[in-house]
Order: sequence, then C-alpha cells, then structure tokens
Amino acid sequence: MGRYSGKDRTGDAIYLAGISGDTITRDRVGGESGPESRVVRNPCLNVAIMVQPDKYLEAARHPALRASGALARILPVHLPSLVGTRFEEQGDPGLDESLLEPFTTLVNTLLNTILPKDADTGKPNTHLARLSPEAAEARRQWFNRIEQLMGEGGGLEDVRDIASKAVSATVRIALVFHLSDNPHHLQEPYSMVSLETWQRAQLIGQYHLKEAIRLQRESSVDALESAAQRVIQWAISANANPFSVKDVCRHGPSPRMKAKEVRHALDLLVEYGWIRPLPLGDRERKPRYEINPKVAKSQKPKS
Repeated sequence: MGRYSGKDRTGDAIYLAGISGDTITRDRVGGESGPESRVVRNPCLNVAIMVQPDKYLEAARHPALRASGALARILPVHLPSLVGTRFEEQGDPGLDESLLEPFTTLVNTLLNTILPKDADTGKPNTHLARLSPEAAEARRQWFNRIEQLMGEGGGLEDVRDIASKAVSATVRIALVFHLSDNPHHLQEPYSMVSLETWQRAQLIGQYHLKEAIRLQRESSVDALESAAQRVIQWAISANANPFSVKDVCRHGPSPRMKAKEVRHALDLLVEYGWIRPLPLGDRERKPRYEINPKVAKSQKPKS
C-alpha cells in the first residue's frame, strides 16, 4: 500500500508483472563495484494469503491499488465466521493426512514433469493449451454478457475494473482444471480444453466475481459510516451505556480506533439519533453518551 514508497506510489508492480509474466528489472546504484542490475525473466507468481477481513477492505479502499488492476486480479473469498460453533467432541479424530496425498501427488507430478526439448535449440518446449471450439464459444458468450453489463447504466458499471478481468481469470482456472485432470498433457506439444472443463471453471469464476464485487462494494461504503456502525454495534453488544470516547478507544471494537476517529463517528451517530450526549456533571469535562432506547431495543436479540 505504499508505506515505504514515494508519494501516491504502491508496491504492487512485482505482483502485476508476476501474474502477467512480464520481465522484471530493477536497477540499483550499487556499492564499490558500481551499478547493479537485477532481472527476472518469465516470472510466474501465484499468491494465497489469509488476512483479517478488515485488512482486505482497507486495501480495497486504496485508490491506487484499484487503479493499477492489482485488486481486480485477486480472487477473494470472505467466509462466514464459525466462532461459537466450533465445539470439540470426546474422541474427535485428529488430522487425517492421507486425505492430502492425492493433492500432494498431483502437485509433485506437475512440478517434476520434464518438458520435451526442441530439437534445434535444445530448450524445453512450452506446452500450448487451447480452448476447444465449443469451450471458446462458451467463453465468448460469457465475455459478451459481462461486457454488456459493464456499459453505461449496466449492473457492473461501478465495478468495471473487476469485471473486466473475470474472463481472463477464468481461463487460468480452466487451465488448472485441465492439467489437474491430465498432467501428461505437459509432455505433449499442445492440448485442447474441453467444454465440460470450461463449464466447471466458469462456475468457479462466477462465484469469485460475485465475491469480489460484493467485497469491493462493501469497501466503498463511506469510511465514517463504517466506523459509526462498528461503534454502535460494540456499544449495544457490550452493554456499554453510557460510554465515552476513552471507553471506545480502550475497550471498543477491534482494531482499536483513534480518539479523533471515534469523535467523528459519535458525531455522526448523534446526528442520526442513534445516541445522545449526556449533560456534563460538575466535575466532568469529557462528554458521555447513551444509546437511544429505541435503538437498543430493536437491536436486542430475540430469545
């Protein structure tokens, strides 16, 4: 997000190059030996990372990351929390590592495949996988549907950057399925991705597109309203009534909020009528707030 970069710059360039396969070059001033040059040819980068949902939303709100296309290339999944339901039973079996053996075998097979060499150059031949005519037609039809929705007034107009990458990401998913089903294809000059494989990939692509759009739109909600919502939800669930700015900073929702952010959120909640400031006591200098009784009653869980 640019913490150690120049103004308005981000550190996502290497990710973009690694995904697209573009050559990466870095020139350095160097030391006593003079300037240094670093080159990575044919980079291939895949990243799997688990982060707290609020951290992903923080990145999703970053305008430069969205403008660069980095966010559009991420296939996010925001799973529902299972906290409060993960009970252990007596005699629960441990982790069955044998269930991972087929996956491990497949990955090792793909990584250890020796590509046939070109007779003239002696270099390994790159396998060429193409969509079959039926799969290519299915891809074209889906591409056109998304393109139409990205037009002015369309349902995807506000998330064009994400939607525009959905089909190319799905092609990659289809390739993964294709080689997972047939690892031996790597030793052949070319192969065809079937319609059935494409249809499986499209289902996954549609799911990830829906998730990416949902999370991007959620991140686009005004940050102040988001902070206010976190405060009121905490105050109700913690039965913090009345409460002060200091209470929210010390015991409020995670991640902890700064006092300035809390004050702005409380001002908005007062404006909306969700809370109200209490009259200051004789020795009080900082205001305290109480929740609107109607709000607290409406948010109380039903038995």
